[in-house]
Amino acid sequence: MMLAQPVSAGGMMIGVDDDKGDLMKMYYPETGAPRNGWGDNAPVVKAGYFDMKYTWLAQKGKTYTFGEILWADLPKEGDALPPGTSYAAWILWIDIRPWTPEAGAVEIFDIYLWYDGSSYSAWVKDTATGVETPLPFTVDGNELQIEFTAASINNLPSFWWSGGVYQLRDKGGCGWMIDIIDPDTYPSQVYWDIPWPPA
Repeated sequence: MMLAQPVSAGGMMIGVDDDKGDLMKMYYPETGAPRNGWGDNAPVVKAGYFDMKYTWLAQKGKTYTFGEILWADLPKEGDALPPGTSYAAWILWIDIRPWTPEAGAVEIFDIYLWYDGSSYSAWVKDTATGVETPLPFTVDGNELQIEFTAASINNLPSFWWSGGVYQLRDKGGCGWMIDIIDPDTYPSQVYWDIPWPPA
């Protein structure tokens, strides 16, 4: 199911469903189609909260809200992460152009909810400068939301976006993108990137 609709007066939203159990899939670069993944007994698969069920981006005025619904409740603060996982991040990538095998990634902002096995935090990171700015967020059962402003992403009039989940073994970045928006979930999507604003 895909949604692209006003959410209220002066607001708009795109939301997409995501398949269950598609964690850590490798993809054929030519098509974006998955070719394999982790088995059902892998600790991160059993956790359920690394697996996206629904992802959306909404805007009202100068405020954006990014959200994900997972297939299981997010950990409560203080809950341990699965073995081999030190950190988890639920991420919105903002790209200047869509990823393709020829062009590669051109992300300009990363917006993420971070969990370290103790507490949550949310940030917007300017990938050009490395500057990270804290953001307001909510975690409620299997749903997360992060709020950010147009100014925090340089008032971009348009961009490409994708949602995903990272599992990290250390804070320095040794980790894996283990779930990302499914290809072909939105009419003008290119691989995993969706254009904003909605057509």
